[in-house]
Order: sequence, then structure tokens, then C-alpha cells
Amino acid sequence: MAQGAPDGDTKNVALLEAADRGNEAEVAALLDNGAAVNAVGRRSMTALIAASAEGHTDVARLLLKRGAELEAKNQTGLTALAAAAMQGRADTTRLLLESGADIETKGTSGATPLYVACAFGRHLTARLLLDSGADLEAKTTSGLTPLLIAVFNAQAEAVKLLLEHGADAEATSNAGRGVWSRCDDADCKQLLERAESIQRWHRRRGLALWGSV
Repeated sequence: MAQGAPDGDTKNVALLEAADRGNEAEVAALLDNGAAVNAVGRRSMTALIAASAEGHTDVARLLLKRGAELEAKNQTGLTALAAAAMQGRADTTRLLLESGADIETKGTSGATPLYVACAFGRHLTARLLLDSGADLEAKTTSGLTPLLIAVFNAQAEAVKLLLEHGADAEATSNAGRGVWSRCDDADCKQLLERAESIQRWHRRRGLALWGSV
């Protein structure tokens, strides 16, 4: 080893930092010189999770080609896909989905990538997940669905998207809390009222059709 060259641990730290900054050339050089592609840093962060959270798609692609673990989780249970979705990184989310990332992976609280995307109002990544078959009704350990958390956090665009995809507006948490238990946003209220009106119409129509048989 040349004098002054970083040892293994230092290389791994440098790799995590380069991935976080999106420096593709430095990431490649560090990997070529012995940095471990799946090295784990503080809070169980990996280079792939760091790059994905920041939306550095080219770096994420490079790391995957070099053998990065797609389903590695950080301290809170976020995978690269969940981190990208939560931060609204659409291009990176698309790459990870195309690479076979588990769309239903859950964090320590039971949150899926769709859940965290909706919690933070990232409707673009939420749409990508829904178009890829994400479970609309997957619940956290406390029984919250993506729609419930979107309403509670006043994320109207996410609420609209979820309702358009057929999310259950009558779902409740383990504590029995439904969408109306904490809906303070005017846009969310309007969306939910419209959804309830449509559901009532479908129920009446269904009863009418049943009665005509």
C-alpha cells in the first residue's frame, strides 16, 4: 500500500461520503481500490441507500453493477427503494424498481415504500410504486395505511392519488382512528367528501341492480 493511502475502514467511509455527494468517479475509484460496496456506516447506512436518498441515480446504478445489496436496510429499516421514494427521487425509484427491489419491504414501524412516500407527499414516487403494484392497504404496526397517513399529514396530492387508485377511505388504525379523526386540510376534506359521494352512488346503484334481478 502506498504511503498515505487510506486503509480499508477509511476507504469505506470515503465511499459512503462520495455516494452521498453523488461523485460517481470517486465511488468507482474507491471500489477499484478495495472499498467494500456493502460497507455499513453510521445508522447502518450503505452507499446505495445514501445515493438513493439523494437521488444520485448514476451512482446507484454503478453500485448495483458492483454488487450492492438491494435490500440492505438502515437503522430505521429503510431500504434504498424506501429512501428514494420517501425523498421523492423518481428516477432513482424507477431504477430500483427495474432492478427488482422489494416493493413491499417494511421498516421497523411496518412502513412500506408507498407509505413513506405518501407520508411525505411524494406523489410522483408514490405513483411509480402504485403503477408497479404496491399494496394500497398495507398497514404499519399501528395499523396506519398510506391513505390514513397522507390525510393526517395533509398531503392532498397523495390523498387524491390514493383515492383514484381505490384506497379504502373507511380503513381504521389499531386505535380505531379513521380519515375523519384528524383531517384538518380543506383540500383533503373535499377529496374525501367526493370519494364518499361516489361510493354512496355505487352502493345505491348496486342495490338497484340487485333489486331488478
